[in-house]
Amino acid sequence: MKATFNEEDILSLLTKVKIFNHQIGTYQLFTINDSFNYVVKLTNGTIFFTIEELEANANETLNLEMLTAITRRFKPKTVHPIVEEYEDETPVDASKKHPIVTETNNKAGNRTLVRALIISLIGLALFTLVVFVIQGLNSSLSNNNDQPDFEEMPTYDQSPNEVDYNEPVQKTDEELRKELLELEQSNPTEYVSAEVSWRRTLMSNVLVTGRIYNNASEATYKNVRLHVKILTETGYELGDHYYTLTEFIEPKDSKSFEFRAVGYYGKAGDLKYDIVEIEVE
Repeated sequence: MKATFNEEDILSLLTKVKIFNHQIGTYQLFTINDSFNYVVKLTNGTIFFTIEELEANANETLNLEMLTAITRRFKPKTVHPIVEEYEDETPVDASKKHPIVTETNNKAGNRTLVRALIISLIGLALFTLVVFVIQGLNSSLSNNNDQPDFEEMPTYDQSPNEVDYNEPVQKTDEELRKELLELEQSNPTEYVSAEVSWRRTLMSNVLVTGRIYNNASEATYKNVRLHVKILTETGYELGDHYYTLTEFIEPKDSKSFEFRAVGYYGKAGDLKYDIVEIEVE
């Protein structure tokens, strides 16, 4: 199946989701499962995005409820202690670890001690080899990228007293809303856009009209300042003007504006503009 969204789209949404759960790990790769969800493999677990959520992120219509729902899908990787499987195994005969020396002859006692030491060393070497082989098999399984759906992660039985330190801390809606507000206030240019049109007047001035949009979910902006350049059809600059919209623009709202660029612009053929300044309420 050909993916509608690429890695750049996945990283864009993942960056916003990590704001609300700092325990989410770093992106490794993604795949699409049978439900057409985009399953993302992380360094410490998995998470998935729906097509609707990726479309909302691309269209800048992602809201707080959608972000909250995504963070609750994070599945941390569970680490299973391998060594515990072997803690009850005895690599050598316990009766040979501490042989009882009954011989009075010192040479016979020394030979028995050396024999027991050799047997212990051999047993220890075999035990170490088995542990390394098991660890290598588990490492190969964890690095296998041929699985089609990363939602089906291997699970391990946990004892009742075992504490899962990877369990993410769920934040309240108020905490999530506060973090989103701080993000929108620190990057206002990412959430403010404008539509501008113009026409020449009978006095060869230019009448500029348009609308300024606030695409943020929590932040309110004001004093949005536009820099307008009036050009000829060939791109030669005839003049520039600044205009400031002093009204408050609430989240998900817009305000219209109109101003007259005074000057002799009989040869005006094009107009360009930039948003150069935004204040936060």
